[in-house]
Amino acid sequence: MKLHENKALPWCNLTRFLAVKTCNVYSTKCLMRECEDCKNKNVEYYLPQPNRMVTYHQWQYETTSYEKDGKMKTVRKSAKKEIKIPIRKLVQQLEETMPLVCKHVATITHQYQMIAELKRKLTQNEVLIHIDFSENYYCKYYEEMQTVHFGGARQQVTLHTGVLYLRDNDALRIQTFCFLSDTNRHDTVAVWAHLVPDFEWLKNQKININRIHMLSDSPVNQYKNKFMFHIVYRHINDLFPGTKFFSWNYSEPGHGKGAPDGVGGTLKRIADKAVAEGRDIVNLNALKEILSSRCPSIMLFEVNTANIAEIENFVKHSGNISAFRGTQKIRQFVYNGDVLEFRQLSCFDCVGKCTHYHLGYYSSSNPSIIKKPTKVQTRTKNTKPQGQSSSLNAVISSGYNPAIRSGYKIGDHIIVRWDEQKYPGILISFSEEAALVKCMKRGTKFWKWPAIKDEQLYGKMFCRRSNPRH
Repeated sequence: MKLHENKALPWCNLTRFLAVKTCNVYSTKCLMRECEDCKNKNVEYYLPQPNRMVTYHQWQYETTSYEKDGKMKTVRKSAKKEIKIPIRKLVQQLEETMPLVCKHVATITHQYQMIAELKRKLTQNEVLIHIDFSENYYCKYYEEMQTVHFGGARQQVTLHTGVLYLRDNDALRIQTFCFLSDTNRHDTVAVWAHLVPDFEWLKNQKININRIHMLSDSPVNQYKNKFMFHIVYRHINDLFPGTKFFSWNYSEPGHGKGAPDGVGGTLKRIADKAVAEGRDIVNLNALKEILSSRCPSIMLFEVNTANIAEIENFVKHSGNISAFRGTQKIRQFVYNGDVLEFRQLSCFDCVGKCTHYHLGYYSSSNPSIIKKPTKVQTRTKNTKPQGQSSSLNAVISSGYNPAIRSGYKIGDHIIVRWDEQKYPGILISFSEEAALVKCMKRGTKFWKWPAIKDEQLYGKMFCRRSNPRH
């Protein structure tokens, strides 16, 4: 904008700027600077006075300190700052940020194109569910006293909206829905508690759905985190039996607006109109009654605290939850009943490992599976002479396993012994012959987890639990 105001550029919008640098502004190959015809294209700037100072405003974060209860605390706040800079340096900053901008726009374009193609090619056994949290609805009265109007105790109702796409014969069937809850939780557990009624509705439609595609924006506290990956990997067939393929697709951050936002806006306008006509909306039941009568085309599902607690308990007892390094780069993850794969961009052409955007696989120890080792691996220590026989083989051959006889469970903190040294760790799995333990290493003051996982088989361990913090 400032370059256009100072006549350095003839246009002031990004699309026109990218149209000069690329052959096709909607081509991901051109935007990623992989096209041989346009990867070296540059924009010409008009700078008769390159050192002339220009002023613009930019949002920046600043750290401030304050005292509370006798203690100094630090807070990070955003502020709009005025910046003065020579116009040539402003051009330089623009050129330096263009690779990131082009990649950002390429991701937006690719994700929109893939979802549009998915809708066109949707088959009879597939469903696409687009979801998003709407801003909570604040319950209102037709007439309110001052303390209610300005008070902070106004009840809120969570609106989790969505649009469902199905193939009905040759036509694309579209169904809108909204989950209403008086619990203001927006985390992953709440998301799945909201989706369960939607899955139940799909089962009642008597449609042979075995391929589910989800679409959402990318907040890490809601849709894109290790809990989401774990639930899909461990429990998708418990939540929706018969699932053969599952994909979750994420829009580029800042560009997740779509049809669900229209559903939330429609419901809020209808509720506000009812209040203006003299109706009081004091809680979830009143809101649901008004919306059901005035907007019957939108399916409404009520989700309460018990529904969320059921999913939460379900997840708590399902085993260890592993994180994936590189979660911010994920724009799609797929589960085919065997492995869960992460991808940098959405791809519906690759059935197995994606040859275009593969990032990695999800792995998590399953507490319901007792692994039986086929080959014994021993720890190697500098104090152990090479070629010396390990006492581990002798213990395994004797069939002694204290973990089984002492009632240990997967995930317990235990202590193992190797070469007369004790090591705290976590019980990963065990069989009739040995136990797989992830061990810690001794730091300067405390025990800590090593950078490289130390998981080995042990045949004998101390029959007491340990505290990994000491």
